[in-house]
Amino acid sequence: MFSLKSLFRLMGSSPLPIDSGVEPQLPSDLPPTTTQPVSSSPSSSSFAPDSSWTYDVFLSFRGEDTRTNFTDHLYKALCDKGIYTFIDRELVRGEEIPPALVKAIEESRISVIVFSENYASSRWCLDELVKILQCKQSKQQVVLPIFYKVDPSHVRNQESKFGDAFEELIKRKFKNDKEKVLIWREALRQAANLSGHTFKDEKYEATFINDIVKGIVKGILSVQSWHVAAHPVGIESRVEDVERLLDVGGNGRRMVGIWGTSGIGKTTIAKAIWNAIAYEFEGRCFLENVREGSLIQLQQTLLDKILGKNWKIQSVDEGIGVIKKRLRHKKILLILDDVDHLEQLEKLAGDDWFGEGSRVIITTKNRRLLDNRKIEFYEVKKLEYYNQALELFSWHAFRRSEPPEDYLELAQRAIAIADGLPLALTILGAHLRGIDIPSWQVILDDYEGEPYTHIERILQKSYDALDHRAKGYFLDIACFFKGRLKDYVLQIVPPKVIEEFVDKALITIEGGDILMHDLLANLGKEIVHKESPDDPGQRSRLWFYEDVIQVLTDCTGTRNIKGIMVKLPEPAEITLNPECFRKMVNLQIFISHNASLCGHINYLPNALRIIDCPSCQLQSLPPNFQGNRLVEFKMPGSHIRQLERFKYSPNLTCMNLRGCQFLEKIPDLSGIPNIKYLFLSDCTSLVELDDSVGFLDKLVVLDLAGCVKLMRFATTLRLPNLIDMNLRGCQFLEKIPDLSGIPNIEYLFISDCTSLVELDDSVGFLDKLVVLDLEGCVKLMRFATTLRLPNLIDMNLRGCQFLEKIPDLSGIPNIEYLFISDCTSLVELDDSVGFLDKLVDLDLEGCVKLMRFATTLRLPNLTCMNLRGCQFLEKIPDLSGIPNIKYLFLSDCTSLVELDDSVGFLDKLVDLDLEGCVKLMRFATTLRLPNLTRMNLRGCQFLEKIPDLSGIPNIKYLFLSDCTSLVELDDSVGFLDKLVDLDLMGCVKLMRFATTLRLPNLTYMNLRGCQSLEKIPDLSGIPNIKYLFRSECTSLAELDDSIGFLDGCVNLTKFGRRFRLKSLETLDLKGCASLESFPEIEVKMESLRRLTTKLRSLNLSGANFVTLPECISKFVSLKYLTLRDCKSLREIPQEVLPPRVCWVSLDNCTSLEKFPKLPLSSEVKYVSLMNCVSLRGYDIAENSILDQVSVSSLSVSLFVSPSMLYG
Repeated sequence: MFSLKSLFRLMGSSPLPIDSGVEPQLPSDLPPTTTQPVSSSPSSSSFAPDSSWTYDVFLSFRGEDTRTNFTDHLYKALCDKGIYTFIDRELVRGEEIPPALVKAIEESRISVIVFSENYASSRWCLDELVKILQCKQSKQQVVLPIFYKVDPSHVRNQESKFGDAFEELIKRKFKNDKEKVLIWREALRQAANLSGHTFKDEKYEATFINDIVKGIVKGILSVQSWHVAAHPVGIESRVEDVERLLDVGGNGRRMVGIWGTSGIGKTTIAKAIWNAIAYEFEGRCFLENVREGSLIQLQQTLLDKILGKNWKIQSVDEGIGVIKKRLRHKKILLILDDVDHLEQLEKLAGDDWFGEGSRVIITTKNRRLLDNRKIEFYEVKKLEYYNQALELFSWHAFRRSEPPEDYLELAQRAIAIADGLPLALTILGAHLRGIDIPSWQVILDDYEGEPYTHIERILQKSYDALDHRAKGYFLDIACFFKGRLKDYVLQIVPPKVIEEFVDKALITIEGGDILMHDLLANLGKEIVHKESPDDPGQRSRLWFYEDVIQVLTDCTGTRNIKGIMVKLPEPAEITLNPECFRKMVNLQIFISHNASLCGHINYLPNALRIIDCPSCQLQSLPPNFQGNRLVEFKMPGSHIRQLERFKYSPNLTCMNLRGCQFLEKIPDLSGIPNIKYLFLSDCTSLVELDDSVGFLDKLVVLDLAGCVKLMRFATTLRLPNLIDMNLRGCQFLEKIPDLSGIPNIEYLFISDCTSLVELDDSVGFLDKLVVLDLEGCVKLMRFATTLRLPNLIDMNLRGCQFLEKIPDLSGIPNIEYLFISDCTSLVELDDSVGFLDKLVDLDLEGCVKLMRFATTLRLPNLTCMNLRGCQFLEKIPDLSGIPNIKYLFLSDCTSLVELDDSVGFLDKLVDLDLEGCVKLMRFATTLRLPNLTRMNLRGCQFLEKIPDLSGIPNIKYLFLSDCTSLVELDDSVGFLDKLVDLDLMGCVKLMRFATTLRLPNLTYMNLRGCQSLEKIPDLSGIPNIKYLFRSECTSLAELDDSIGFLDGCVNLTKFGRRFRLKSLETLDLKGCASLESFPEIEVKMESLRRLTTKLRSLNLSGANFVTLPECISKFVSLKYLTLRDCKSLREIPQEVLPPRVCWVSLDNCTSLEKFPKLPLSSEVKYVSLMNCVSLRGYDIAENSILDQVSVSSLSVSLFVSPSMLYG
C-alpha cells in the first residue's frame, strides 16, 4: 500500500512550507472572477481566523448533488455563527483546479468535505480532495468528512453507487492514467478513515447541520492553534510517527514520550500534534516549560485551562486530589513540555487520573524518567543532511528551498557544522544570510577550526555578532522578557532591535508574544552568570530567586545591576532591607511576579524604567525618587497611600494602581503628559481625581471602575486619543462633564453609577462610539435628546428606572444589541426601533409601563426579542418583518389580547414563551415552525383553542398548564415524536387531548387537575415516560391497562390492572378513594424480580382497602410506606409488611384496629399512628411497639386520646 506522501511524490508535487513565500498567482490573462469564491464576512462576534489562516473553513462538495440544498444550508449555518467560510460558487468548472482555489485550500484552517453519491464522478472534486489531504500533512490542517447519504465504507472501498460513479469517471477519461487513479483511491481511503459525520435519510437535516456547526465551533475553532514553524521541514513524517504511538481513536489511556537532545525540535513536534488532534478531546492543556514552573502553579494552570476556572491550590497533594476528582471522567489531551524530573510527571499526570481515551504527551531530554514509568516514546532523530537539513538551512540562509549553485558547497559545509539540529540550522542560516562568499568562508573556517562544534557554540557566535547595545537587549529578553507581550517589551527594546532579532532567528513572535528558545535563553543567562560566578550583587541582571533574596535582604547590590526579576517557587513575602537599592544606581528594571514586598525603603534609583510590583506592602515611595525615566509603573493591589512623586515623567506610558484600597487621592498628573494607560479601578478609598486627568491628550484607556467613593474626577475632558473609559460602579458620581472632548471614544462604561441623574447631550454625537453601557444607573432621568452614533453596536440601558423616554433611534443604524429591560418608567419607544436592520437582540423585559414600542418591524437580523413583563402592552405588530427570530419571549404581558397570525410562520423560531398572558384569546391560526423546540403557553386563561400542531415537528417542550378555558387539544399532539415534556396541569375544562399517542421520546406528562378529562388513551406509545402525574382528574373513571407496561418509570402515579414497571422507584396513588384492591403482579420471574427490587416508595393514602394487599410483601426494596387517611383499613397482616420497610405512616386510619408485631429482624425506624382512634393502647403495648428492645432506634408518633388509653 502506498502512503499518501509517496503518492504526492508520484504527482511531482511536494508540500509547500507555510511561510514559503511562494504563492500561486492568477495568470495575468485570467478574469478575476473565474471561480467566483464567496466567503462569509467576519462580524464583531465572528471567529477571527488564526493569523496563519485566511479562512476558518473550506467547503469541498459536488455541485450537482448538494449545491442548492445541503451544502448551501451548511454554508449559511456556518456564516450565521460568524465562521469565515470559503465556498466556490462557480457552476461550470474546467479540467484543472485554478490557482485561486488552490490558494483558498492552503489558507483554510479546516476543510469540510461533503461526500455525496456523485462526488467521485468529478475530477475536480478528487483533485481538491488530494490537495486537502496534502495540506493536512504539510500544514496540520483539520479535515472533517461528511458522508451525505453515502456510507463511509462505500467511499473507503469505492463501492455501491459511489463506486459506480468513480468507475464511470475512470472508464470515461482516465483508463490509462493508473498513477492518478491510484492517488485518488488512496485519498478516498484515507479521507473515509477520518472521524466525521454521517447523514441518512431518516435524520432531520437541520439538526444534522446544527450538530456539525456546533462541533466546529466548540471542538475545533475553540482550540488554540500553535504556530509550529516558519518552515516546517520534516515535521509531517515525525507527527505521523507520534500519532501512530498515540492511537487517538483507540480505547484506554495512553502516555507517549518525545525524547531527544536540545534544539532537535521536540516542542515543535508537540505543537504540530496539538494542532492536528486537540479538537478531538473534551479538555486540552499544553503546559510549556514544565522544568521552569513550580508544581502548584503547573497544577493550577492545568485545572484552569481544562475546567475554565481560577483554581487556588494550597499544596501539591491537594492539587493531585483535585485533578483526579475533577478530570477522572474527562477525555483530555495533556502535553507536558520539557519535563526533566520524574516528580513533575508523578504530580501532574498519574496513570489513571484522566478519563477513557485521554492522551498525555511528554517532551524531555531525560530518557530515564520515561523508562522509569515504562512510557513508550518516539526518539527524535536529526534531519537528513542532504535533504531535509539542506532545505531547512536554505530557507533561512537564502529564503528559498535550495541554495544557489555557487553556494551549494558552502551550504553543505554549514549543515555539517549544524549537525542536523533544526535550531542550529535555523540560527546558522539566519547568521549567514546576506553575506558574500568570502565572508561565508571565514565564518565556516572559524567553526571548523574548533575541535568540537556543539550547538551552544553556534548560538554563542550568533550572539557575538551583535553590537554592544543589541547584546544588552538580548540579555534583557533572555533574563526577563521571554514569553512577554511584544508591546510590553517594546517599551525597553527598540523596534529595530526586535526586527533584527527576528531576522536572525534569535526570537520569534507568536500571538503577540516574544518567544525565545530555551537554549538561547540559557545562553543569555550563562553569559550573565559568568560576569560574577560567586557574587550575584556584581552581575548585571538577577532572576534566580535565591540570588534576588540575598541581594535585597543583605543589601549586597552594586551599580552593575541593571535588572531584577523576582519569581519565587511559591508566593511569599520578602522583607526588604531599607537600604537595599542604595548602591544600585543603574537599576532600570524591577519586576516582581509573585513576591509580596514588605518593610520600608529609603532609596529608589532614578534610573528605573520599569517598576512592576503587584501586591507590594510598601505604603509610599522614598522622597528621593523622581521617576523621570519611568516607562511603566505598576503596583496593583499594593498598600500605597500617597502618590506625589511624578513631577515630570515624560516617558511614562502606563500606570496601573488597580485595587490599591488605601489610596485616597491622585495628585496633579500634568507631569506625565505621554501617559496612555491609566488603571485605577477598585481603588475603593479614592475620593477625587485631579482635574489634570482631563488634559492628558495621549491617554487611550482610563479605568476607574469600582471606585465606589469617587465623587469627582474631572470638570473638563480634552482627551482626543481616548478610546476606552470605564466608570462602572462609581456610586457617588453625580455628574459627568461634556463628552465632546473625547471624540474618538469607542467604549464608554458608566453602569451602576447609582447617583448619576443626567448625561450631557454630547454623548449622542460620539460618532466613533461602539459600546455604551448605562446599566443600573437607577436615578438617570435623561441621557440624550439626539443620537448620532453611526458605529454604535451595543447600547445597554437596563435598570434605568427613571428614564421615561428614549430618543429617535434612526441615528444608530448599526446597532446590534439593544438592552432596555427594567426601565420601569418607560412608556413608549420610538417607531424607529422597528427599522434597525442590523439589530440582533432587543430586550425590553420588565418595562412595566410600556404601552407601545413599534407599529412596524423590519428587523431582518433579529434573533432574540424579549418583552417579558410588559404589562400594559396590548398589541404586538405583524412579525413577518423579523424572519430570522429564534427566541420570542412575551410572558407576563398581562394586557396582550391577541398575537398576529404571522407568529405562526417564523420558520427559524426555536423558543416561544407566552406564559402568563392572562388575557390572550388568540395567538395563531396556523403553525409552520419547523425549528421550534419549546412553546410555553402556561396560564393563558382565555385561550380556548390550540391550532393543529403538526407544523411544529421538532417541539420538545410543550407547556399548556393552567389554560383554564382550553377545551380540547388537536389530535396532532399525539404525533410529536420529538416531544419530551408535555404539561397540561390545571386545564380544568380540557375534555379531550389526543386519541392516539405516538411519543417515543416523552419522559414527562402532567395531567394534574384536568377535572373534565374522562379518558386517557392507550399509553403504550409513550414507552420512555418517567414522570406521569394524573392526580385530581376527578372525571377520570379508568386508566388503560397499557400503563402497566411502561418500562423506565421513575415517578408514576396511576396504573391498570397489571403492571411490569421494571424501573419503578416511586409509586404515588394518594387520593384514589375508590381504590379497593391492588393490581396483580405478573408472575413471570424476570418482570417480578425487576419490579420488586426497584420500588422504594409506595403511597396508597386515601385508598378504600380493608386489609393491606398481600402482594405488597413482594416489594423487597420498599423503604417508605404511606397509608394515611385509609378510612376502611382495619389491619395490616404481619406477613404483608415488606422486610426492609423503615418508615410507615398510618395517620388518620380511623378504622385501624390492629398493628402487626415487629420481628426481631425488623428495619422499621419510624411509625406514625396519629388519630388512629380505633387502635387501643393495650394492643400497642401487647405488640411491643413501644418497648421493642431489638429495635432500639424505633420512634413512634401517637396522638394519645382517652379512647386509645381506656377505650
